[in-house]
Amino acid sequence: MEQKPQKHPPLDQPFDTIEGTLERFTFRNEDSGFAVVRFAPDDGSASLAAVGQLAQLAEGQKLRITGQ
Repeated sequence: MEQKPQKHPPLDQPFDTIEGTLERFTFRNEDSGFAVVRFAPDDGSASLAAVGQLAQLAEGQKLRITGQ
């Protein structure tokens, strides 16, 4: 089965900022600080995945995240 390359946003595309709640950790490495989380936007849109230096945060914490 041939895999199609993933499409990524262009680097010159502006970043989005979303406010919401960290629902749960999918992966967390406390040594490096890297984590993958499920994030529930305050605007009621579908939850999304966020990645980055998030391991020090807590489930249920309100956040403002920025990215593409």
